[in-house]
Amino acid sequence: MECKHIDISDEISTAIKSKTPIVALEVASIFLNLQYPENVELVKSLINAIKEYGVVPALMYVANGRIKVGLSDSDIDFLGHNRENISRISKRDLPIALAANETGNMLLSAVIYIASKVGIKVVSASSIAGVNKELLEGFESSYDIESLSASNVLLVCSGIRPGYNIKETMTKLEEKEIYVAGFKTDYLPSFYYSNSDVRLSYRLETPQAIAVSYNIKNSLEIDSSYLLLNPVLKSHEINEEDIEKAITEAFNEARQREIKGTDFNDYMFRRVRELTNGASKTSFLHNINSNAQLAAWISFAMFKEGTPHVVKANVSDNIKKVADPILTANSNNNSSKIMDFYLWLFAVKRFAQTYDACKMIFNNLSPERQASLKEEFEKTIS
Repeated sequence: MECKHIDISDEISTAIKSKTPIVALEVASIFLNLQYPENVELVKSLINAIKEYGVVPALMYVANGRIKVGLSDSDIDFLGHNRENISRISKRDLPIALAANETGNMLLSAVIYIASKVGIKVVSASSIAGVNKELLEGFESSYDIESLSASNVLLVCSGIRPGYNIKETMTKLEEKEIYVAGFKTDYLPSFYYSNSDVRLSYRLETPQAIAVSYNIKNSLEIDSSYLLLNPVLKSHEINEEDIEKAITEAFNEARQREIKGTDFNDYMFRRVRELTNGASKTSFLHNINSNAQLAAWISFAMFKEGTPHVVKANVSDNIKKVADPILTANSNNNSSKIMDFYLWLFAVKRFAQTYDACKMIFNNLSPERQASLKEEFEKTIS
């Protein structure tokens, strides 16, 4: 959709019109939490990782009262250098920020809204803000949830931001009719730990199953968004009690010192990192990378699902109804619990220019080379 306040780069505009897979990246959390040059290096590595999947990355920010969709290297360097001197702009802030010719990072609620408005289906972020605990009262509210409800995207993130009430956030998501599912998890995760006491309705095992379910949602003209939760790996988890204690301690210290604005974010990220001996930063970096790559897989699978050569076999086997597992079809068929092999060759290995050519080339390889690729595939998926 055209809008006189939005400038879309030629690359993104062409990708939207040609229905090329695209992922919108929320990068405000990176620029706000990391110092230069680490923030710029991480953003550029995410861009390169997404491109490896044959997917176009779309970054956004507000520049002198204009919304820019599709950033250049100079734009990214500018945001990295000027993280302390520019605004933080949510969806609610957009009208006044544009009228005032502001420049700033677009927070997740704004990225969700603009992505949906211009026709980008998949968004990757670190986490979402939820329903406040008493700790954060007066600091943030669930703008992310309101934006998800009013938009139509598939958001990949690692769960609920620390400091928010997970049970009440789930209730809010359900009230707003936002579709919530877990990627290889039965539980609604927090950002730093994978299990909570809130069970999800559905668990999906492959990007292909996610793509099919999202496209069916759109074919039924159901307009609210789809929230896919990609939990932190066990190896990067932080004990719930430890992380909540660290956040509370850092918050109370910041409040006593009357630290506000960007300084507040800097202090919280740095202090929690210190209190967890660096574990919080390690989890943050892992989740950012994992979510971007999963979003790229899903975006590509959506594109394949819309073509005549899609492989839809056994998609239902990769969707588990958590509350009632008996409804899952063929649950003992472990062979379907993986991404399609040829899709993996095409999307990840960039095996050929087209899906059909990928299959043809593989079938003409020597038996030894075929066996080697299949072994690599099994190791990657597991």
